[in-house]
Amino acid sequence: MEVKTFSFRAPGVTIFGRGTSKDTGPRAKQLGARKVSIITDKNIVNVGIAEKIVQSIRSANLEVNLFDEIEGEPDIDMIENCVRAVREESPEVIVGLGGGSCMDAAKVVAILLKYGGKVCDYIGTEKVPGKGLPVILLPTTAGTGAEATPNAIVTNKSIKLKQAVVSTYLLPDVAIVDPSFTDTLPPKVTAFTGLDAFTHAFECYICKKASPLTDIIALEAIGLIAQNLREVIKNPDNKQARDKLALGSLLGGIAITNSGTGGVHALAYPLGGTFGIPHGLANAIMLPWVSEFNMPACIHKFAQVAEKMGENTKNLSPEEAAIKAVSAIKKLVEDMPIPSRLRDVGIEKEDIPRLTDLASEVKRLLDNNPRELGVSEIRKIYEKAF
Repeated sequence: MEVKTFSFRAPGVTIFGRGTSKDTGPRAKQLGARKVSIITDKNIVNVGIAEKIVQSIRSANLEVNLFDEIEGEPDIDMIENCVRAVREESPEVIVGLGGGSCMDAAKVVAILLKYGGKVCDYIGTEKVPGKGLPVILLPTTAGTGAEATPNAIVTNKSIKLKQAVVSTYLLPDVAIVDPSFTDTLPPKVTAFTGLDAFTHAFECYICKKASPLTDIIALEAIGLIAQNLREVIKNPDNKQARDKLALGSLLGGIAITNSGTGGVHALAYPLGGTFGIPHGLANAIMLPWVSEFNMPACIHKFAQVAEKMGENTKNLSPEEAAIKAVSAIKKLVEDMPIPSRLRDVGIEKEDIPRLTDLASEVKRLLDNNPRELGVSEIRKIYEKAF
């Protein structure tokens, strides 16, 4: 079989392990900082995580200021308010600390501080003119993998849709994954961020842009998450399982950078942009039904997913094993302490045509899906998820 041509991107430096967040200050100094701005949210401040990063930066004899006004999933106005506040501090390095929202905001802020303009100027693919201010990203959930991606997702309230700034220049200079930051996450947040990470890995494995290298990374992430998410929900103090979830999330982010997501994300975006459903939860709700639709287009990959998820596929045909993968995905979602249907999160049947229209416009992701998703197929999937 001919090996396809592919490229591979990742953060400049990736650091993983408990306690590694103490490296933030020294890494900022290496990047030429005298003053550092941390972009985070009030929850991260309240649980004491932000103070650890502040102390690391101060211990490196650097000045530091904190912007903790990121709320929920950031909209364009929120990010531009952040830019105005941070610009007054004149930082040389930006630190994004939190879930995907804080990290994505930090990426965009670093670009706007250097090049000016508005967020909308950069929405789309490779519209960023060059590297922004140096960025260090530290995730506090095992979910988005945003510490390793060239993407920043923003909500455009004017059209009630999530949009993306996608550029190689958004990859961070340093990604520091300290799994101890996830130890205090409540079960529901652990569940939908974990399913978000699983969705990343799974879609990257089956989508059109997948390569031999992303296949290895994504399949490993699928196994790490599927084999540890239930354990962390049942036994939140199991640090080894939390570490493996964090590693799976990181690998999922690296896979996104090089393969990209598809139909699940395309159908999830309107749920967040229009109805305010958290991104990870939206992915979790759509995952089983888009997976079921995609299965005929990649039987052999689904069969490998089943095996990686711990299903017994011995003596099964590829088709039988692939069906087991779909069942295992449905069961994983059902086992989580979160809503699993559109009707459970306030969606009405009358909303489906509107959701269908919005999802059908997310061409960047639909074009990467392994099976063509037209308007009628999208509507049927929403109806099944209802």
